[in-house]
Amino acid sequence: MSNNEIRLAVFGGTGEGKTSFVVRATGANLTIGEDADSCTQEMQAASITVGSKRVIIIDTPGFDDTEGKDMKLFERLTHWLAESRAQMKYLNGVILVQSVNHVRVPDSERKRTRLLKKIIGEAFYNRVAIVTTMWDVSRTNICERGEQNRGSPEIWGDMLAAGATRFRFLNDQQSALEVIRHYAESPSLSVPAPTLLQEELVANNGIVKNTSVAAQFQADVSGKAQELEDILGNMEKNEETEKVEEYVKTSRNWLQRLGDMVVKIVKKIVKHVVIDPVMDAIGRCEQM
Repeated sequence: MSNNEIRLAVFGGTGEGKTSFVVRATGANLTIGEDADSCTQEMQAASITVGSKRVIIIDTPGFDDTEGKDMKLFERLTHWLAESRAQMKYLNGVILVQSVNHVRVPDSERKRTRLLKKIIGEAFYNRVAIVTTMWDVSRTNICERGEQNRGSPEIWGDMLAAGATRFRFLNDQQSALEVIRHYAESPSLSVPAPTLLQEELVANNGIVKNTSVAAQFQADVSGKAQELEDILGNMEKNEETEKVEEYVKTSRNWLQRLGDMVVKIVKKIVKHVVIDPVMDAIGRCEQM
């Protein structure tokens, strides 16, 4: 990959403004989800030229899917990073898009942030841009409090202390391009680097269950399932408890599938470099 090319991945939950950010930055015609039910389900790529740099921005699927597809999204993301590693196409940076119009930090956001940290690793923190959103539709003082409450080490604090940079996206091109220029104009970010997950896939022969993010995902899912099982033990059975029982059953099935299903995909990619439709689409974007 040329030093005149910058590859960025955009992460975040559903409805946080990821795709809107990419569209404002590049002018690309990407699908923007209006709510959590119509979120980005597949990766989308767009590119823009900034000075002498060609910047490729990859919009990843959002977690917290309303249909409970987090496991599939995790699998999809791992699939893509594994194939990127096989093709030696590393990232120059990661853009974390997060709305701050809610003062309280929900558990779903905490979980999502933990997973992202395990995917990229501490050595990658200085390549992270934390982009806050909803400033254009919410009161400034609420968003400022939302930013402040996310400054603790378990949310953003450790990343910021390690060199991550924070930006405010105002849902316009100017604020979006400020983030892109941060990467395009920084000599220290011109050379791409592997994420922790990519390094661990190599070290573990592509076995995902032995990676840090898989361990974190397993801890989060099993912890939630155990919590719900404890609650069910003190409740009379009714229509609502049946829904909870089904969720617990699904979670347990996810844990059983984590090893076999994801390992097979990653092994196939790492060893045989299978052409993936999303990677093929991103490749076409790179050639434009």
